[in-house]
Amino acid sequence: MKNLLDRTISSMDVAEMVEKEHKDVLRDIRNIIRHLGESKIAQSYFISSSYINSQNKELPCFSLTKKGCELYGTRMTGEKGTLFAVEYIERFNEMEEREKSLVLPTDPMDILALTFEAQKQANKKLEAVKIDVDLLKNEIDLSRNQKAQLSKAVRFNCMKAVGGKKARAYTLYYRVAISEHWKEIKDYFEVAAYEEIPKLQFNDAMELAGMWHPSAELALKIKKANTQTELFDEVV
Repeated sequence: MKNLLDRTISSMDVAEMVEKEHKDVLRDIRNIIRHLGESKIAQSYFISSSYINSQNKELPCFSLTKKGCELYGTRMTGEKGTLFAVEYIERFNEMEEREKSLVLPTDPMDILALTFEAQKQANKKLEAVKIDVDLLKNEIDLSRNQKAQLSKAVRFNCMKAVGGKKARAYTLYYRVAISEHWKEIKDYFEVAAYEEIPKLQFNDAMELAGMWHPSAELALKIKKANTQTELFDEVV
């Protein structure tokens, strides 16, 4: 029965082909089945089935075999009958071609050739995906030059904030300032690492860096550290 169902057309598709209401197609099929009399014969033409409609209701339908389509087509004459015949013949031919393409070879050499070809195609797809990922990565992430520029801006800002390398605050708070600066940038762009900042937002990142100032708490600590140095120098 499964093989038979693999090569069938639903009564809903038939209704669309012949431009009729599905209920009318069902009525026609049931009349034909009644004329056939023997249920076993009828099953080789029309297979009782069901489908779920858009309202999530299970409704009856039929799966028509090629013979079923031929028999149903005898009820129509003229252009409509011809068009139906052409359409269902094309559909069944497509099914047959699809089945042929799925038939596996039995000869060992043919199997080996098929395996080799499948592997070759898989490698091509994998390489294509890798290229796409690399291209996407280049488009998404900051470039090496952009990372260097942003990192330089952060270091410059922090060095300026602590008063330079000779300032007492440099030893105590330069790394704290660096950490605070990067945290502000990462929080703004909602990333775990600054390298993940979108490439298209590089200018925003540089502008944000240019506006950075140490937090009030850190600024006070830096001021106190450097003031103590100045007082010490005066005493000396």
